[in-house]
Amino acid sequence: MSCTSPTSCVAVGTYSNAGTDQSLAMSWDGSAWTTAVVPSVGADDNFLESVSCVSATFCVAVGASFDGTKYQTLVATWNGSAWAVAVSPNEGPDANLLSSVSCTSATSCVAVGHYFDGPYTSGIKTLAMKWDGTDWTIIPSPNNNLGTDPNRLFSVSCVSPTSCFAIGSTGSGGIETLAMTWDGTDWTILLSPNPAAENYLESVSCVSSTECVVVGVGVDNSNVGSPLVLTWNGTMWTQLSVADVGTEDDMLSGVSCAASYSCMAVGYSATNGQDQTLAVSLTGPVPPSPDPVAPSFTG
Repeated sequence: MSCTSPTSCVAVGTYSNAGTDQSLAMSWDGSAWTTAVVPSVGADDNFLESVSCVSATFCVAVGASFDGTKYQTLVATWNGSAWAVAVSPNEGPDANLLSSVSCTSATSCVAVGHYFDGPYTSGIKTLAMKWDGTDWTIIPSPNNNLGTDPNRLFSVSCVSPTSCFAIGSTGSGGIETLAMTWDGTDWTILLSPNPAAENYLESVSCVSSTECVVVGVGVDNSNVGSPLVLTWNGTMWTQLSVADVGTEDDMLSGVSCAASYSCMAVGYSATNGQDQTLAVSLTGPVPPSPDPVAPSFTG
């Protein structure tokens, strides 16, 4: 979901129609939600994963569509009254999927995801593309471990056309965090923490190039997940302490920061096989530390 004001929000997702997945989009005007038709690409599955709006009359949503043999990138744009499918490139000869998009203006957006370029254990690589107001073009994006393990990007947050932050995961055995920055020309992989046995980054939100919050889940050797919250100040990472709520699993899958040190993160907690919603908030400055654990997120 993306909001430009309390009376202008757009949400996207998927619904099933006679066994076929179709793109779903809804808009909020401050009093009610309204469903809008999103054109389908072909007769097979279409789904939207993410949306970014810069105004009530310009939004971009991304996902994938199935062409009968493989998934291809899907981009749709909203002009305030109707959705239209845009032409979008594909990097690999097999599946290409977009997971997230971030726009800073109607002429500057970045979308990320992953594509398949060979066997599952080594052929999944990062995918990134940009919008310049006219066309979508592929941005070459790096892969960790020399591309010998799967690499995926799940979320991107841009604060300007020359400053974006993308996160995801890498690895086929022990999953590790993956983070990279975009300066308008190149992507650069950052060394990122891996405090648990397996670590998954799910969402990022930046308010400036020196203030980003990243959330996900860290899984211990007993396969129990705990919330993973990291902040980036442009130089170093800080891990924030978040207390477990459930007895089996806790994870965070989305975060949004409205201003400096004002963020909400959401996910779920599990106890006795029952999942419950989980929401935590960041309410104060995070002191930088080379080996930090700061109790700044509260449920």
